[in-house]
Amino acid sequence: MRRIVESAAAHGRQRNEVGMMHAQPGDHLIVEGRTDTTPRREGTIVEVHGDDGAPPYLVRWDDGHEGVLFPGPDAHIRSRS
Repeated sequence: MRRIVESAAAHGRQRNEVGMMHAQPGDHLIVEGRTDTTPRREGTIVEVHGDDGAPPYLVRWDDGHEGVLFPGPDAHIRSRS
């Protein structure tokens, strides 16, 4: 588990000691495409519904639509600061 947390930190991902995502409103959520034909998706976290910044998140995607999601392993958070 330690290696995953260190790798996430090295890439600017926000995760706590057990590997859970941590975000706050205004942070950016990036979901990498899973295949060559699936584009990367980016959005802004509007609301955090979990405890202490944990998912689920209400995200406003760059195309304007909003949705609540639990990010998977292909997602990472970019802090607004």
